[in-house]
Amino acid sequence: MAYDPGSAAALLRRAHALRLWARDAGPPSEGSSDELTARARDDLERATALEPDSPSLRLFLSAEWLEHGDLQRAAEQLQAVDRLPPEKLAEDFPVASDWALARFVQAARIALGSDDATGAAELADRALAELQPHQRLEALPEAIRLYLRAGRAADARRGLEEYRHLLGAADSAGRDEATYLEALVARAESEPRRVISLLEPLAAARTAPPALWALLAEAYSRTQQTQRAIDALTRYLRAQPRDVDARRQLVREYIAQRQWLAALSEATALVQTRREEDVELELLRWQARLNLAAEADASDRARHAEGAERELGVLAQRFPQRVDVRVLLALAVMLRGDVEQADQVLRQASEECSKPLPAELERVWLHYGAARLERALELCREVCRRHPAVAAPWEMLIELLMRQGRADEAQSALQAAIQRMPDPAERRRLELRLAEIEIRTGRRESGVERLRRLAADDPRDLQVRELLLALPEIRHDAATAQELVGELQRIEGEAGLRWRYQQAAVWLAGDDWRARQAATVELLERCRSVDPSWTEPALLLGQLHERLGDPQQAEKVYRDALARNPRAAEVADRLLTLLGQHKRVAEQNAVLDMLQLAPGELAQRRLAVALSAADYPRAIDVLHVRASADARDAVARILLARLVYRQDADADRALAHLEEAERIAGDTAAIVAARVDILRAAGRDNEASRLLDERVARRDDAESLLLRARYRFGAGRIDLAEQDYRAIVERWEQARAFELLGAFYAGTERLSEGIATWERGLQRFPDSIELQRRLIKGLVLRNAADDRQRAESMLDALRRQVPNDPELLQVKAGLLLDSRLPAHEAQASQMLAQVVRLDPRAVPAHTALINLEMKNRRYAAARELTLRALGSNPDNPDLLLARCRAEQALGQIGAARELARLVLLRRPADPQAVRLFVDLSLAAGGPPAANDALGVAQRAVQQAPAVEALRLALADVLLALGRHADAVRSLEEFVAGQPQQTGLASLLAMARISRDGGELEAAERFLDQAADRAANDPAVVRERISLLAARREYERLAAFARQADPPPSPDALTAAATELLASEQAAHGEAAVRLLEAALEKLPAGSTERSSVAGLLYRAGAVDRAIAVYREVLQASPENVRALNDLAWILAEAQREYAQALELANRGVALDPQEYHVRDTRGVILAGIPGRLGDARRDFEACLRLAGEDRRARARTLLQLGRVSARLKDPIAVRRHLKEAQQIDDALHVFTAEERAEISSLLTPRSEE
Repeated sequence: MAYDPGSAAALLRRAHALRLWARDAGPPSEGSSDELTARARDDLERATALEPDSPSLRLFLSAEWLEHGDLQRAAEQLQAVDRLPPEKLAEDFPVASDWALARFVQAARIALGSDDATGAAELADRALAELQPHQRLEALPEAIRLYLRAGRAADARRGLEEYRHLLGAADSAGRDEATYLEALVARAESEPRRVISLLEPLAAARTAPPALWALLAEAYSRTQQTQRAIDALTRYLRAQPRDVDARRQLVREYIAQRQWLAALSEATALVQTRREEDVELELLRWQARLNLAAEADASDRARHAEGAERELGVLAQRFPQRVDVRVLLALAVMLRGDVEQADQVLRQASEECSKPLPAELERVWLHYGAARLERALELCREVCRRHPAVAAPWEMLIELLMRQGRADEAQSALQAAIQRMPDPAERRRLELRLAEIEIRTGRRESGVERLRRLAADDPRDLQVRELLLALPEIRHDAATAQELVGELQRIEGEAGLRWRYQQAAVWLAGDDWRARQAATVELLERCRSVDPSWTEPALLLGQLHERLGDPQQAEKVYRDALARNPRAAEVADRLLTLLGQHKRVAEQNAVLDMLQLAPGELAQRRLAVALSAADYPRAIDVLHVRASADARDAVARILLARLVYRQDADADRALAHLEEAERIAGDTAAIVAARVDILRAAGRDNEASRLLDERVARRDDAESLLLRARYRFGAGRIDLAEQDYRAIVERWEQARAFELLGAFYAGTERLSEGIATWERGLQRFPDSIELQRRLIKGLVLRNAADDRQRAESMLDALRRQVPNDPELLQVKAGLLLDSRLPAHEAQASQMLAQVVRLDPRAVPAHTALINLEMKNRRYAAARELTLRALGSNPDNPDLLLARCRAEQALGQIGAARELARLVLLRRPADPQAVRLFVDLSLAAGGPPAANDALGVAQRAVQQAPAVEALRLALADVLLALGRHADAVRSLEEFVAGQPQQTGLASLLAMARISRDGGELEAAERFLDQAADRAANDPAVVRERISLLAARREYERLAAFARQADPPPSPDALTAAATELLASEQAAHGEAAVRLLEAALEKLPAGSTERSSVAGLLYRAGAVDRAIAVYREVLQASPENVRALNDLAWILAEAQREYAQALELANRGVALDPQEYHVRDTRGVILAGIPGRLGDARRDFEACLRLAGEDRRARARTLLQLGRVSARLKDPIAVRRHLKEAQQIDDALHVFTAEERAEISSLLTPRSEE
């Protein structure tokens, strides 16, 4: 420039450099970005004024003007070249077609920024018709863009195919350009997931152009991947910070993610850069600001909303037709608690705005939030009538009805709306909602079938396929689930994340989830690395680690997810639960401190943590803050009232909080119930009764009657409660009224009247599934003459209507189990498995399945079921205790004991948990464990002194510590404090303790007291048998068992036979066999209980009869591992039939490789077969692993290994195994005298012969 200040070329090059500096934040010494841009334009003006006659310079000028957004001046430069003489053009473009190509490319870029879409497409048509074939490769990218600009996607697709063909084996840059163009075409074809699949690999490169991130951001936004859209827009804006449209879109994405503060910050910064008014941006700013205010504490709310009403009011006057302005104005009014004025603003908007629907819907929510439920429904129905062809009002109506438990009305309304909905897309939205409701309300088959049809109708619908995969029956159907995952993969492409997540979920739901553990982790980690803010993969990965019994790793996953996304509420909840299981309250509060949630959501979690830790002062403080922050929060005040009374029993103070709640929400059922509970607890029953009477007189509705009926029932005024329940039936024309009255009768030991009520209800409401359910259960429970047959008939008919109803399946499974037949047991097991697939939170079904496995000694399978059940119900005490029992059976005493302790942390007086902890502590051995158990039992008894099971557990600990007198004294104190007909178990325990201590007269006295209470109770009969055996009165024992009135049960007969066999007298053995045969006559053919009888027959010497019974059991139940094991043992030990025995043992091991006893049996059999000692040793080594912490089982296995090692002439192994066996025997006295002598003999060195 210094050499030639008048040079157009120099000016142009400097303008180009200045523009790049302005874009890329060049040297600060050269000025600000705005100053650099102004200087660049000045140079362009001067260069243009020089009117250069060089075609190349004119083309350069056109390109620069285009970069500055001046389309007209860019076009003028091309037109100036068109006016040059041909010879001048030839100086820069000797080949005329080269200029045609260059001109087309620049003209195309100008056309892309213009409003003339038709002209743009015509430009492409002409160029492709006129350009030489060798020039098409360079022209096609711009032609494709022009066709897309004109909406001619098909022409763009054809151009793309030609471009790829011409490109051939081009370099990577050419291939990347083709991929980007294909993404543009996919965008025009409404294939945003295809866009993502194409561009994500390119985006991984550091050199990815900004436009690529903009296109990706749009695709993420269209596929509801909001956080990824935010990330992509942020990357784009680093390179293009002046793109106002992109920054505006970023604000929208922040709002969609409820990131109000980020949205407000970005919108405010953008508003400050705009010279002209931008109403859209102003409204986005106010939307973020008002929502931030709505979620803020009361102290911050006014600051955030300051000036909102005034400024939005001005905008409403300037733009009276803009409904979005009115909606925001109503929100601003609501922030100061003026519901009436907010309603007025919205009503005026509904009447005055051209598109009033958003205001109408917001008005419905306004009334719902103010607890005006019927008014909200009335308004919503009006909106539906005014907009029958729009899905949104109907969706809102359905939501309101469902929240009030009016599912039948919701379904009827939806079905009517679907029939009259003209738009297929809107109709599909409603069908999807209907399917969800059908699944939730017992019409599962219909809902699932509807979802299947919706999926078939649209092969690109990812949402409906994910809804299907969320259903347990689909996820556990491996073939169907895998097919759906494949469809997701085809929709998303190989780079997709949703299919990866769903594949991991399907694998985790399968039986072979452990084998797929590594692949599952890999899929979930990929999801987490690509989208760190996505919480579902972290939750699933944490669940996997919890199922693997690794809570520390699960905690690490949850903490990492929260560090990446502090707004991940579900992850926080799971982590809080995990910490709460171990009473790590301080760490729970630390997690809450780091969460970035709305104050209300955070307060709710602080309250839950305080309540779970029984920290009532802390909970009250949280509720005080919550109530002061929201003058309309009635729920906080109701909770506050209950906690205040629980804390200090100050009824007046508690009732004052309820008066505040009533001023806010009116005379709601929740407030009345709280007031009645507090009055009753304070001994002010007359006030509580009067309050309910007045409400019934004033309102005369079913809700008030139900409140009073429940109060009267709880107060023991059964006759008056019955009057109210009857009145509900008279006033409330709903099946629910008959359900309630029947349940009342069933709960007051008037089951037949309950059954009659449900039958009467079914006459009025024959389609009521719930009434049919209750009637079936009632019939099963009553079990009168033809009740069971009738129940089964009704059940089968109802299951034809709703074949996958979890509750009905569970009832059917119970009926099958009651039959005690192996075939029925297998059917019941399948049904229970189906129940937990349909409803993973059905704890009773999980427990029944686990108990079946435990009963059949498949302890490893039982543990696996508990792990799966706990995955869906992580804090359930019943499942934790079920796992505790499984671990106990597997010999994992330490793990089982810790599980019991975990339950005791939350429920210190839980009888089952205390009993398990006591048993496990005593099994662990040693004074420390026994004293630990004593402390647990004593604290439990102190907390619940009237619970007999706790007294029994305490007595067992005292016995183990040698404190027999204390044990009996504790039980006597308990019985003395109980009504005459209770304390049976304690009396039997004292009889047993006295019998074991040789105090037979005392045992007789306690047993007679027990018989006075329940002479025919099986436990009393069993103890009578044991006492007769202790006195060696075997003839009397046999006569008692044969001649008892009523006839003894199979259990009593087998107990008597066991005692007779223990006498080791031949005559008594014959009597035992007769008793066992009598037991067999009472047991169903093929039932698994017959295996126990067969084992006793073998002990009695009736070998052939025992074998016959075992074979009969196996014919009915071929997979009965216990029967396989026992029969194999008898065949090998008694008959030396090693081949048959081995075949049976092999079947048992194949069915349950983790079953200790069948492995031990096979080891013994193999040891008896020539040449199989090595195989026998391997089985015993497996037994050693399976014994776990069961030291007695370990000692017996070590003896077997010592025997086999001696036969294999392995003295080192013999010594190692038997020395350890001796150490265990010294502590626990495991072996007989003969076995100890054998061990000593095996350890004695022998000279070689």
